[in-house]
This record gives sequence, C-alpha cells and structure tokens, in this order.
Amino acid sequence: MEYVIRKKYHGDILFYIDKIENDVAYLRGVYVRILASAPLNDLIYVSEVEKPFYENKCRHNRHLFDLKNKTSKHITGKILHIDSDLEYLKKCNEIYEKLGLYAICVYLDEEEAALYVLDLVKEYNIDIVVLTGHDSYNQNDSFNLDNYRNSKAFYKTVKMLRDKYRLDELFIYAGACQSNFEALIASGANIASSPKRINIDALDPLVCAVIAATTPFNRLIPYEKIWEYSMSKNDGIGGIDSYGKMRILR
Repeated sequence: MEYVIRKKYHGDILFYIDKIENDVAYLRGVYVRILASAPLNDLIYVSEVEKPFYENKCRHNRHLFDLKNKTSKHITGKILHIDSDLEYLKKCNEIYEKLGLYAICVYLDEEEAALYVLDLVKEYNIDIVVLTGHDSYNQNDSFNLDNYRNSKAFYKTVKMLRDKYRLDELFIYAGACQSNFEALIASGANIASSPKRINIDALDPLVCAVIAATTPFNRLIPYEKIWEYSMSKNDGIGGIDSYGKMRILR
C-alpha cells in the first residue's frame, strides 16, 4: 500500500492510492472517510516511518469505553456495520470484539448496501445499523444530493430501512466524510454526518454504534458522550433524540 499527501492542500490528509488512471491517482483517506483524486505530480509519497506523524496529526489517542463490568449483567444492542472500506471495517471489527459487543461486520460498497441490508437485519435480529464508507462534497449547492459522491446511496438505503422499521425500533447511523446530513436525517437516520460538511474520523461511526448499543433502552443516547469520544464532534456528527438498545439481564 502506497501512502501519499497532496501538495495543493499542504499535506492535510494522509491517503493511500486506490488506483491510477491516465496520470490521475484515485485516493482513499487513511484516517478520515473521504475519497479524492489528484494528478500524480501533486502527490508526495509518505514512508511507513513517517506515517505515525500523520496519524497523530489526524487523530488523538483515545480510550473509547470500559465495558468490562457490563458484559455479564447487560445485553447490549446487536450491531450490523456495513462499510465500503475493508481496512476501516477490520479496525472496527477488532474494536467491537475487544469491547465484547455483538457486531456483524459486512464489506459492501455504498450502492450494494441497499441490496442486502434488509435481509441482514432480519437474519441477525439487528438493533443498530451502521452505513458508512466514503463520501465527498463538491462545494456546490449543499442540499442537492447530486453534489455528493455517495450521500444519495446512503439516503436510499436508510429510507428502505425506515420504511420497514420504526424510528425507535431500529437505530440507524449513516454517512461518511462531508455527507449530506440533512438529507440523511430526513430519510430516517437517527444519527448522521456531516452537519458542517467536514471530514469525520474512520472510527466515528463506530463510536455512535457503541454508545447506542450500551445506552439503556429507556434512556436517551447522550450526545455529549458521542462528541466526547468522536474526533469530528458536533460539526461532524449530529442527530435526533433516540433511545439506547441495552437491556439489563436479571
């Protein structure tokens, strides 16, 4: 895997090269969920030795959650995490396992998710759905879905789920970097990105899912906790009042 930064943007984001066509590199963010393209002469290659510098630049170290005392006396919500980025999906799956949460992690691109999500929710009796991957916004009319790379696909999948499941029946997180927040909430998402059209961290969708899974079913999900543990805070993550999915085992 080749890591690069862009000269034009002063090395603001670390990417890896997905493919090269006609001297144009198609890029995926390493720590933020964004897609981009750039001419080859705009790229600076980053070595494995230099990579940790950009990791520290893009994200701080965080201790997500201590759930050791919850595993035996609580039943946490079941998570379906659909992601178009395999590397991010692997990272998220590792964290779910470390936290002892029930999570089905599925690698599907943004368009494919709509083809399989209903069957997956039914098969695994899912409480929480995460729909994420990559997105980007071209800086034109912010309310037009055609100006986003994948917001329309997220919108379609959320609407399909919400037509089947009520708002408090199935918790839905949707979106990635720069996604159309208003459209995703309107389609039925409980939480979505990105209110200020900013980039979000690779683990921000997971943060939302974990908090939903570990908040009691009769309590509202605490947004202050989401913003505490997420990198993008309330500029990148927002939503509506929603109840958690955890139940006490008696």
